[in-house]
Amino acid sequence: MSCFLYCIFGAKGPAVPKDLEGVGGAPISVVTHRGLGAAVSTVAQAAFPRDFAAVRAHGRVVAAFHQDRTVVPMRFGCLLEHEDRVARLLKEGAGKYRGLLQELHGCTEMGIRLLLPPGNRASGDTLPAPGRLPPAGQGAALGSSGAAYLQTRKLSYDQQDREAETHRQITGRCLDHFRGIFKKFRIETNYSGWPLLSLYFLVPQSSLAAFCLAFRTLSPAPGAKVLLSGPWPPYSFVTEAPAPLPESAREP
Repeated sequence: MSCFLYCIFGAKGPAVPKDLEGVGGAPISVVTHRGLGAAVSTVAQAAFPRDFAAVRAHGRVVAAFHQDRTVVPMRFGCLLEHEDRVARLLKEGAGKYRGLLQELHGCTEMGIRLLLPPGNRASGDTLPAPGRLPPAGQGAALGSSGAAYLQTRKLSYDQQDREAETHRQITGRCLDHFRGIFKKFRIETNYSGWPLLSLYFLVPQSSLAAFCLAFRTLSPAPGAKVLLSGPWPPYSFVTEAPAPLPESAREP
């Protein structure tokens, strides 16, 4: 049996939520080491589930701990051989974990997804995205000459540049709109089809109501559709594994 790792937090805090079950219905326990704690459950490596139910169970455990303490959420699938390895992980990464916990203290994650109309596209609306351009040898399929193919490539890249500039402008409006009620933000973009822009904000719990109120008056662009989600554990603000996992750790 191995240990499935859910999240890391300060060891001093409320007890494990009652009746909380992890992946595969396993009970949750806490491994502690010098002021840090880790929520874990046991799982058989040979039969480790990777389905949607397991992902949801992982999310429920992290969310349950996040309700009453600051957590560093782990990505789904962090496995260590046994509890001694978990304690070693806490020991080796203590400095980084404590720094992250201090940075995330009292905060939650809010997400805003914007679906933007393709108003700035070139007249050739069916141009392939730059990442999916056909090989140069197939240029004839897009025009009668190599020059026509290169022109098509240029139009496609120009289209992406216009969309990127639109994203920058809209992001700036959103940041100005929420100024003073978030600590950090992250952006994800998608330039295929209708441009999709996702913004993630690290929001102090004390500012959560103000953030939701400000969202009601958000108008980032004409015709844009906006969706608010959260509050969530701060997954988007743990951008890398807080400390190198031991060789026995396995992440899909």
